Amino acid sequence: MVDAMGHGPTQFQKPWPPDATPGILTESGRVFHRGVDCPGYRQGVENSRRLGRRIAPVEQVTSVEARRRGKGVCNKCWA
Repeated sequence: MVDAMGHGPTQFQKPWPPDATPGILTESGRVFHRGVDCPGYRQGVENSRRLGRRIAPVEQVTSVEARRRGKGVCNKCWA
């Protein structure tokens, strides 16, 4: 099953990095990335630009905080 954003359930079932692992989230993003250099993050930014959407600011968080907020893990960062 794929949601409206094109994300499948694997992002929410993948193992998480250790609790204190730093990374980034955006307000509207669905997944936890290692950083802005992630190809998945950059692709999301490019898609947003192409579609004329607002680029949400990046927030530095730990993996525990991302999980608490209901985010998934990036398939490219945490493969």
